[in-house]
Amino acid sequence: MKYIADLEKEFAEYFNVRDAIVVNSPYSANLLTMAMLEYKYLVNGQDKRYFKGDIIVPAVCQPHTFLPIHQMGFRMNIVDVDISSLSLDPYQVLEHITPHTRAIVVTCPLGVTPDTYRIRQVVKEYDVKLIEDVTTGFGAIADSDEYNGTIGDLSTFEIAGMGVVTCRTQDDANWLRSLRNTGMTKDWAPDDKWYKNGKGEKKWLRTGKPILDDNVVLTPGFGVAVGRHQGDVGYKMLKNWPRDKEQLVNNSDYFKTVIRGLNGFKLQREKGHPVYNGFSMICQNQMKGNRKYVVKALKEIPNVEVKPLYTNILEQPVLEYINHISNGSYPNAKQIHEDGFYIVNPSYDFEEKTDKIFSVLRKLETDNNF
Repeated sequence: MKYIADLEKEFAEYFNVRDAIVVNSPYSANLLTMAMLEYKYLVNGQDKRYFKGDIIVPAVCQPHTFLPIHQMGFRMNIVDVDISSLSLDPYQVLEHITPHTRAIVVTCPLGVTPDTYRIRQVVKEYDVKLIEDVTTGFGAIADSDEYNGTIGDLSTFEIAGMGVVTCRTQDDANWLRSLRNTGMTKDWAPDDKWYKNGKGEKKWLRTGKPILDDNVVLTPGFGVAVGRHQGDVGYKMLKNWPRDKEQLVNNSDYFKTVIRGLNGFKLQREKGHPVYNGFSMICQNQMKGNRKYVVKALKEIPNVEVKPLYTNILEQPVLEYINHISNGSYPNAKQIHEDGFYIVNPSYDFEEKTDKIFSVLRKLETDNNF
């Protein structure tokens, strides 16, 4: 576990959090946060066999964001996103929140900060948990000068294909390590073998029998630990991150300056200090409804990668299997689903490719011949 421990230590120091717990995937990281709500915080407030409550999630996000909510038995409360930021719309949250809402999940799409100020107000007013999924927004800084992923009660990241859960207390860290390792306490620090139960009572696991202490099964955990090789790759990636971040920011500054000369595409609104993992574009005006021609033209440019703008939950067949709430219309999620895409921002100079992208898109706008 040395390589994993080194990565966790460096990660926590970089983001100035109490602890960082590494698992095998972003999905597993989000699964552990939902398990914390279920087993540690007992957020249901009543008999869990009958009702667990709902968790608010943005209508447009990755499957690894919303599926763990269902996996842990909570009802998924789907809320439309803000069309400019692509993240959760706090005003829509106020319309959809219920007396049974237990938590709000916010994302950081492509490294752009959500409206954390207003989300925090809602969280405080309704006394619910705030879960941050920044697996698509590594290193972005909110307008409050805090890293995204250090604001919520629990937060998840992605690095080198692995998931990372950050938390605020030693107690949370112990629970997360147990959940990670099939419920066992074998990788707890020798002086930290304690936890708080659902009633908030502090319980010690020191019995004077280290072998038994290391093999206590504390939680209904999962087998989502990572191997030595993955930890080593993640550690090196974190060390290289400041250099990569600088390149991503430089690419995005140039891209936004150039592409703003087009009127057929809506760009993502900048908030705080984003680190664009990709450049989102939504076809509008004369380009509305013509995404397939745009994507086809862009894919003909060598080394330019075009991807869909995540997943509109409401359009997915899996929804029939999921206990959920979906009230009213979701115009923004629908528009993103029909006209949105993004271009991957690489960690090398992208200016020449940006000029080519602009040229291709300008020709499509001008010709308007589809």
